[in-house]
Order: sequence, then structure tokens, then C-alpha cells
Amino acid sequence: MDYLALSNKVLHALNEVELTTANFANSKGIQTAVKEFINRSINDIYTAELEWPFLHTDGTITTVAGTAEYSLVSGYKSIDVDTAYLIEASEDIKVIPYIPYTQFTNVFRERDLDPTTTDNRDKPDYFYLTQDDKIGLTPIPDKEYTFYYEYWATHTDLSASTDSPDIPARYQDTIIIRSEYYVNQLRSNIDAASMKDKEYQNKIERMRIDLINKPDYMRSTAIASNKRFSTRHPKYF
Repeated sequence: MDYLALSNKVLHALNEVELTTANFANSKGIQTAVKEFINRSINDIYTAELEWPFLHTDGTITTVAGTAEYSLVSGYKSIDVDTAYLIEASEDIKVIPYIPYTQFTNVFRERDLDPTTTDNRDKPDYFYLTQDDKIGLTPIPDKEYTFYYEYWATHTDLSASTDSPDIPARYQDTIIIRSEYYVNQLRSNIDAASMKDKEYQNKIERMRIDLINKPDYMRSTAIASNKRFSTRHPKYF
């Protein structure tokens, strides 16, 4: 469902006047509150788990000879450190393990930053994450490679009436239930709000069972390194 449809689902349940594409941007009163509660509810769902598979995506970095660190994509929440690999122009694939930044500084940094030599440049063996949200490669790349990694994205609030959340369609009723909870809170309907909160918590637990604890998802994050070459995990839903 898009933003308009989600809002109208809640308004209909409340027996309130529904919105149209023509007046969506100029909503008033309870309509505006419901739109705000839709976004608040989506945020609640997104933050209920760090690693929802529907927020899992991939990124690439093209290395430059002599450059060790590269900016991450904007809007990432966390990096899936078990998924990185490197490809040369020849399509030779190399899995790149993650090392903590402290390990890089203790073991490799002095070698990599030695200004008296270029012998410290080679095909990278490891990657690390810096404190200023960059990906670093060691040894420093000696030429152009393509570095692939996967990550969990953050989200942006819905704005236009046609915007849609990343939450799979079959779980979008969770957004509506959570929004009804907020409306009942606004109206001081404590008992009704409590019931909606319990219903929401049950829906979140169902999503965890289906998506986080799903056997094929669990396998997809633990596949053998020589199979971890696809740019995306198998479909989760």
C-alpha cells in the first residue's frame, strides 16, 4: 500500500473522512495526525529489529590505486561484514574478510602508511570500518578493483501520497495497527490503546518468526565463502 492507502485504512477504521490525491498534501486535524502516526509506526517497525531482510541491499566501491579508504553509501544502518568480495576486470573473485579497526591499526597501518615505498600496494586481503564511516582496504589497492558488500539500509519518512514503505505487503497491516494505537493514545482511550499495543507486539513477533528466524534466511547469512558471490541474498519474501 502507498501512503494514501495506509492513511485511509486508519481513517476508515476511525470512521473519519478519508483523503484523496487532491487534498492529501493539505490534510487537516485527525487526517494530519494519522499521516504522522503512519510514519511513526513504520519507524517503530524498522527499529524493532536491526537486520530486517527487507532492508538488506548491496553496494559497490570502485577502488583507486593508492587509495585505502572509501565513503560508504548514504543511508546505511549496518554492514553485513560476512558478504564482502573483490572482483578484478578479469572477473577473478576474491572473498575479503572483515577485521576490526583496532586489528588494522595494530598490525597493518604502519606498513600501509609507510611513505617511503609503494611495495605496500597490492590486491587487498581484508577490509575494515573506520570511525568516520568509511570502508578501508588493506593492503592499499594497487589498481582498480570492484569491491562488493551488503548492508542494511536506513529509511526515510513517507512524504508523497504515492510513497510506499519497504515492509512487505503482507505485513503492512502492522503499520495500521500501530497507527491505531497512537490515535487511541491521542484520544486518551487507554484500554483500546493497550489492546492495539498487544496486537502490534504479536504482529512484530510474527514478523520475527517469518523473516528473522526463517530457515532459508538463516542459511543465506551463513553460506560457505566460496558461494558468497551473488550480489544479493536469495529472496526472503
